[in-house]
Amino acid sequence: MKKIIIGLIFVFSLFSHIMLSASALDQVRTPNDPITWLNYARFMLEKNDSQSAWAGLSQARKLIHAITGPSDQLHRYEAEYYQIEGEWYFQKKSFDRSAHSFKQALKFTPGNLEAEIALSCVWLADNKIQELTDFMAKIQVEHPNHEIVDFLYHITQASKDFSPKSEKTRQDLIKRQPALLAPKISLIHFYVQNGQFDLAKKILDQVPETEWTEIMQVPLALMSAQVSLMLNQPQEVVDKLKFRIQKHEDYRFLGLLSTAYVALGDFNRASTFFEKALKAKEKTMADFSVLTPANARQHNLGYIDSLLVNYYSQMQSNLTLMPLNLVKITYYLKHGQFIQAREEAGKFRHLYPNQAFSYDVLGIVDKTEGNYPKAEKSFKSAIKLNEIYLPARVHLVEILIKQRKYHEARLLLSDTSKKCKPDSKIFLLWSKLEEFEGNSDAAKQYLEKAVNLKQNLEPGLEFVSFYLRQDKPKLALLLAENLEKHHGNDLRLLNLLGGLYLENSQEYQKAVAVYQKLVQFLPESPSAIQNLAKAYCLSKQPKKSVAILEQYVSKYPDYIDVHKQLALQYLHDKNLEKAKLAFEKILKSHPEDYLSLHNLAMLYAEIDSRKSLALARQANEMLALNKTSSDAKFDWFQIK
Repeated sequence: MKKIIIGLIFVFSLFSHIMLSASALDQVRTPNDPITWLNYARFMLEKNDSQSAWAGLSQARKLIHAITGPSDQLHRYEAEYYQIEGEWYFQKKSFDRSAHSFKQALKFTPGNLEAEIALSCVWLADNKIQELTDFMAKIQVEHPNHEIVDFLYHITQASKDFSPKSEKTRQDLIKRQPALLAPKISLIHFYVQNGQFDLAKKILDQVPETEWTEIMQVPLALMSAQVSLMLNQPQEVVDKLKFRIQKHEDYRFLGLLSTAYVALGDFNRASTFFEKALKAKEKTMADFSVLTPANARQHNLGYIDSLLVNYYSQMQSNLTLMPLNLVKITYYLKHGQFIQAREEAGKFRHLYPNQAFSYDVLGIVDKTEGNYPKAEKSFKSAIKLNEIYLPARVHLVEILIKQRKYHEARLLLSDTSKKCKPDSKIFLLWSKLEEFEGNSDAAKQYLEKAVNLKQNLEPGLEFVSFYLRQDKPKLALLLAENLEKHHGNDLRLLNLLGGLYLENSQEYQKAVAVYQKLVQFLPESPSAIQNLAKAYCLSKQPKKSVAILEQYVSKYPDYIDVHKQLALQYLHDKNLEKAKLAFEKILKSHPEDYLSLHNLAMLYAEIDSRKSLALARQANEMLALNKTSSDAKFDWFQIK
């Protein structure tokens, strides 16, 4: 193919006709020759000037139609025209039209390897793997020793195959082409699909962030975060993505962050990021439009690598719709909206009809709703689709234990221990089962095994709870303090540790420090503020307790429980006038609150005895209708 670079400047006339400037005409020997315009179109395409490139193609098209010479010459012109037109449509990401153009080019020059590779690239970019796989099988027979053909053939064969042979194919590609990143991404995807997340992480660790090119940023960040979630390392996901979203408001990053915060128990932040993810209108994906088939002549393997990276990025974008669904389901479950949660889980299963995790999600909805037989059926369906899918096995054991089917749970745990690698979740379930059956020593041994795995914080948290159930608060506190040294920013641990400190009159000041840290992480959380105020009060700092509650109430007036706590704090401090005003304000929006009615009646006892008696009667009537109080947690300074 000729490589003639012509410096032409195109302008549009009033009649939209394309004209050559006088200076450009001086440089063109045959301005009526189609090849002049085709080379100009290619040159402009490589300069990413699509408008001028299309103008050149249009002029070439007119000249080609006017040719009446030998058919061989006409075929060469037609093939070149459709080749460039295919590249132009590819740059516009109009893949169907691009594929059509390259097919037309192959009609005029059958067996043209350049056009065949270009068509392969289009199908790869458009995720038409079946067409590409069949096409590459044919080309590989015709060009068995061609580097790009061989590479494309193996990678496309591997993209659909998740057998051990396919794994070796990917590993061989990495050995043969260590500089290429796409085979590594393919191998990571292979391990993720097979649930081998530790192996996926090893490959990811071989590509440190300092070596990520611009086109690699999104797909590798997505896969790295997903693998960390699968390994139950939500804090690592937060650490990886919280700064990245400052540069890329990508809905997938936001969705993964939301899922991570759900796993950490921080529903306020999870909801915030979930809403941001839903509002994100555009997908931030690696942009390969600047890498056109025209550049493939100079950067063949690098170009193919870029396409493959983009292909896996698009695959990841589909997979990362999953966290958004999961967060939405979690949101509905948190608010007791089971109908909506089940509807969302049904959509999720429709998206992934033959995947174990979709049935696992449906089972979680059933489990949360309390429909254990139905949940058991869903989890068993998940295991039937993938017998080594650990989450479904874990959830099924939990359901069996809840239904007191201890023998069946033991059989399933034994089978899981044989088929799955040692995992903290398995040991935790063994511990729970032994404890339920009265074998506390065996339960403790399994907890120790779980902690020794050091996979995550979960075993340690369960061990603290185990000591509390065994009425050993000192051991529970000692273990929680040791865990804080390594996991000091984990919200669940901080909540647990703060509660332990509040139970110990010698540790109230430490409780203040823990809840101050929690409030820094969760400034909008009412429970964090309430516990900090309680810690201040117990540590004899009532002014700070009042100040932090007043500040929160002024900023977030809708949280009625904080209003109640502030009113009770006023009572505790003998600030009766402020207490009276606070209770009256609460009763304006919540007239059925009998505890506030009771306290207001006591406040009016010395001011207005009739009103006090009326309020007391109303409070007793309300109490009769509501035998249990949701406000019992505030009775530590309740007026009696």
